[in-house]
Amino acid sequence: MNLPSRYLFLFVVVFSSIVQSDVDQNVDIEPPKPSANAALLNHQTRFSDPEIIRAQDNIYVAHGFDMSNIIFIEGPEGLVVMDTGFRVEKARLAIAAIREITDKPIVAVIYSHGHGDHVGGSAAFKAEAPEAEFIAYQGWQRNINYISSAVRPVFSLRAFAQLGLVLPPGLEGTIGSGGGPVLRAGGSISYVPPTMTVTDGQWLEFAGLRFQVLHTPGDLDDGLSVWFPSSGLVLTGDTVTDSHVHTILSTPRHEPNRDAQAFVDSMTRIESLNAQLLIGGHGDVVQGRAAVRKLVREDRRTAQFMIDEVVRHIRQNRSGEWVQSKFKYPDWFMGDEERGDYYHRMSWIARGVYAQYMGWFSGDATSLSPVAPEERAQRIVQGFGGTEAALQALNTAYAESQFAWSMELASYILALEPENLKARQIKSWSLKSLAYSSASANERNYLLTQAMMLEGKISLGAMAKATLRAGLPDYYGSADAIGFLHTLGARLDVEAAREARIGFRIELSDRDEHYFVEIDRGVILTSATEQGAIDFTMTISHENLAVLCEGLGRWDAFHQADRLVIEGDAQKFRAFSELF
Repeated sequence: MNLPSRYLFLFVVVFSSIVQSDVDQNVDIEPPKPSANAALLNHQTRFSDPEIIRAQDNIYVAHGFDMSNIIFIEGPEGLVVMDTGFRVEKARLAIAAIREITDKPIVAVIYSHGHGDHVGGSAAFKAEAPEAEFIAYQGWQRNINYISSAVRPVFSLRAFAQLGLVLPPGLEGTIGSGGGPVLRAGGSISYVPPTMTVTDGQWLEFAGLRFQVLHTPGDLDDGLSVWFPSSGLVLTGDTVTDSHVHTILSTPRHEPNRDAQAFVDSMTRIESLNAQLLIGGHGDVVQGRAAVRKLVREDRRTAQFMIDEVVRHIRQNRSGEWVQSKFKYPDWFMGDEERGDYYHRMSWIARGVYAQYMGWFSGDATSLSPVAPEERAQRIVQGFGGTEAALQALNTAYAESQFAWSMELASYILALEPENLKARQIKSWSLKSLAYSSASANERNYLLTQAMMLEGKISLGAMAKATLRAGLPDYYGSADAIGFLHTLGARLDVEAAREARIGFRIELSDRDEHYFVEIDRGVILTSATEQGAIDFTMTISHENLAVLCEGLGRWDAFHQADRLVIEGDAQKFRAFSELF
């Protein structure tokens, strides 16, 4: 039920007047004791020890070295590799382990898709095999452009929180990611851009092996599966994995290149292969046609049910929030399937599928003209009778283990009084209480990261710096430069630029590319074609442009160090450089 704001206010006033008489102002509360959900702990044992699994005579899986599987296919003339893991250091360990089995050269590295946990170790493979082909689907550029765009800092922060990268390992922090072992923020994340792009259905021959690459969008729209018909082997990336988790049709951190129905259609295609051996980007090796068919059919069936059920609710004009709160599989539906919320929660995925189909509008016209968040917080706190009364209710809610509500109520109080120590404490404890009981590793990591930020143990600035250390130049080196200029627009001091009119040309010194930039009353307009007057020309490398647009250096300092060259109106350049 979606209540208009005026009814919500009356409800809170009436409800609080009833509850206040029963509030014990002296209820003692204590912080939760660090613990972890037993089912989640058991799930994480799947990823505890790095090992090389021999799936067939010539097929090896480096399992548990990093978040994703690294797969080696041995041919008469060398090795074909599928995915590289998340970090360079872990990829080196996997390479060292396979070198104890074979010394054949690596001749091709295939990216199942562009997520960091599948491509981040690529520099280790480039060092091991400088002449190897790095192969990706032809649409790989879209994801690289997105993660290098103006939203990159927050996208990275959310990914760091999801994976628990800045949490201490153990019961007080992260016990893993749900899709792999415990991950830490340290280490190097790299990206070797593809040297070869492929199309759907293309046949390739490497290392004396003949195989087919299939476009199977799933986690991203650049998803590739690799089919070896001679051995009945299919490598599926993250489109199908034996990880005992729900198919990730959507994520809370959001990715524009994920399509739920395309995901299911990819499973349909994989099922049609009738493979006898399946190895996914995470999880266990699946042996035997019956076992492969069962896994793919279960994933396909449960994912299609989720889409259809969400659309059934949409057709009743339900909101995304309503769908998230109500979605579940019928009791009879899962049968003997073993899967749970160990990665993303099923309710999150359903909410994301709703958003893919319907966007942000809830269907209730109230959401078209909502009360501002600050006003809503003020009215709710007033409905309790003011901050002190709201704090009493907050104390009682926590004492009664109503942690979702105590977390939300604390947020309303903190919206009005950000430094209220009692509200901060109870919100932190509520976050931890929910985290310690959660069967979802991602939920646990998200909640504990925010709790530690509230307690001042983790700062937003420190997390931002950690993301900047994690391979920024490698990703930026493969992104389209015009995206950097959009980042520049997001960083512009609009008030300082409101009267500015500056036009200039950018020449990339290391690429045959140029762009035109205009600052017109607080807006940066970019184009590949000249649109207006040019005050100066800037010559700069692709990488230096990325660094400056992201705010990791100063324009004047780079100019003085000859890392960029200006021809034309130097005063206009100085005026431009002072707008950030």
